[in-house]
Amino acid sequence: MFLPLKRRSNRAAGWLAAGLLYGAIGGVAAAAGAQGIGAVTAEPGSGAAGKADDAAGFVNTKPGGCDRQCLRDTANRYLEAMARDEPKLLRWTRDAKYTENGMRLRVGEGLWATASALTAYRIYAIDPTDGEIGVITVVGENGLPAILGLRLKVVNHQISEAEHIVARSAQADGPAATLGRQAAPAIFASAVPEGQRADRAALVAAANGYFNAIEQSDGGLAHFAPDAVRIENGAETCGPASTKARSRGAAPSRGADAGGDSTWRQMMSLGCAQQMSSGMYSYITQVRDRRIDVVDQQTGDVMAFVIFSHPGNVAAAHMPGYPVVTMPAAARRPFDTQLAELFKVRGGEIQQVEAVINSAAYGVSSGWDAAADGR
Repeated sequence: MFLPLKRRSNRAAGWLAAGLLYGAIGGVAAAAGAQGIGAVTAEPGSGAAGKADDAAGFVNTKPGGCDRQCLRDTANRYLEAMARDEPKLLRWTRDAKYTENGMRLRVGEGLWATASALTAYRIYAIDPTDGEIGVITVVGENGLPAILGLRLKVVNHQISEAEHIVARSAQADGPAATLGRQAAPAIFASAVPEGQRADRAALVAAANGYFNAIEQSDGGLAHFAPDAVRIENGAETCGPASTKARSRGAAPSRGADAGGDSTWRQMMSLGCAQQMSSGMYSYITQVRDRRIDVVDQQTGDVMAFVIFSHPGNVAAAHMPGYPVVTMPAAARRPFDTQLAELFKVRGGEIQQVEAVINSAAYGVSSGWDAAADGR
């Protein structure tokens, strides 16, 4: 059974009158199936009937720090409370801070006011050392899919920070909706054997290497695995060159200049490292406000929140061994993109990347710098 989440909406009120708000699964579930973006069942430990109205029941209250399960439960309950627009179901610190796409909001605003369904697509990066968790998921928002990059910080079993990067879609059945109907990639949940786990500094360095590779048009700085894949807003944007060549046309011949946007599009057939070395991302001149806040040593997952700066003044790039790449028209205007970017790192290599990207005004704030905190 797929269940609605918004009590206050007319549609949800109708379902409530029909006695469908609470069902046999015992927790809060989603009406996502009705919106065509998949559906969620109750997560383990996410609360049973009888806990729904018990605020304390929404956060692990055992003594000591918030461990992996506690953080995972907190994130699941956060999503459930958000989709029901009931912040009081969660425990917050007195000075808790919440932002969405760089804007500081009151809890209850932004996606809290519009989320109408949850899906089973959830990727977790869990950092019990720092008490933080990152999640990438798909939610329904008034009948349309939205991809959410979520970060929570938990202090003394209370939420002190909540950060959203939301990529909204105007397509009812585009890549975001397709993503919402899928299971999350198993690779991110797979644990690295204890003897092979990297330390925090190495995992942070791997993420920074990726961002440095973009800034310097040097894919060698990113240390990609040969079969690395990147998903951005539900669409695969790089993968093994042979796979991409089959799906998007033959790779460009080295030294040839096809010119214009067509050359840039041809570069999409290259592998992840080759794309960066081709210069096709030269219009991204800086990866700024880097915050690599969630480091999961057990799985090798690293979640970063950054801003890509696009001043709009880079017309073309010509890197050694590659054709001249003329930037597409969309890149020749000033704008920034806010990203929640998740990396799977194993053996020092980036195996997979999943990013949530929101396009914003040039010079946008992350909402978490010193100036923003002083507002």
